[in-house]
Amino acid sequence: MGRQKQPGYLWDDDWRHKALMEWLCTAPSERECTKTQLAGKLGVDLRTLRLWQAEETFRREWETRAAEVLGDPEKTQAVLNTLYRAATDPKNRQQVQAAKLYLEATNAIKPPSMEVTFKRPAELSDEELEALLAKGAVELAKERDA
Repeated sequence: MGRQKQPGYLWDDDWRHKALMEWLCTAPSERECTKTQLAGKLGVDLRTLRLWQAEETFRREWETRAAEVLGDPEKTQAVLNTLYRAATDPKNRQQVQAAKLYLEATNAIKPPSMEVTFKRPAELSDEELEALLAKGAVELAKERDA
């Protein structure tokens, strides 16, 4: 995870953190730029954005804001049910668009779960090291395309 902050650190002490939070809490279809473009506007690289997103205080605020964006759970569920029905109806001419909206609403705004496992480099087998490098390369390629 990111480096430890000083006691009293607030995620919103930096305007760039606020800009990233705003971007993350905007539906992907409504974002004005890609994550790569955002990094450029903020004067940082993608790795820095990932480190900010991984910080515990930032993630907590992201989860809180994501819940606010989604609103009242009953209303949200009703809309999601309607989208799901439209997305799974093969006769619906808007099926693809409904599926896209459903997936955006259920996955893209909320921060992804993180599982962290630490191993010293000496504990990794050659296969594990190669797999980690390949995974990192794939993730970097995806972020460049985002």
